[in-house]
Amino acid sequence: NEIRCRSNAGRPWYLKAHLVTLKHTGTNRALPASTLRWKIVGSTGSGSSTGRTDFQPFAEQPDTIYESGRDDHRGRSVVLQFQYSLTPPPSSLAGTYVGQIVFTMAEHP
Repeated sequence: NEIRCRSNAGRPWYLKAHLVTLKHTGTNRALPASTLRWKIVGSTGSGSSTGRTDFQPFAEQPDTIYESGRDDHRGRSVVLQFQYSLTPPPSSLAGTYVGQIVFTMAEHP
């Protein structure tokens, strides 16, 4: 998926993400958040992220995944493109899983 972020105040900002749920649709059994991983595969921004080269696990609490760079503070849109990878435990049931990823953008004070 793709996310577009923009600061209208000219201040540094950050993007956080976390996985709220990842449940089997038939049994409602949940997989750990860390079984779903993310990586930034494209960015128009000048900021930094730990997920530019390797997949990073999601957590159940918000983690910072992108910090704006100097050019990002000037009010232009920053587009981040993500790729995901799922590695369920061997004991997981086959089938369809539904999850909710929450992204939160905020400016530094």
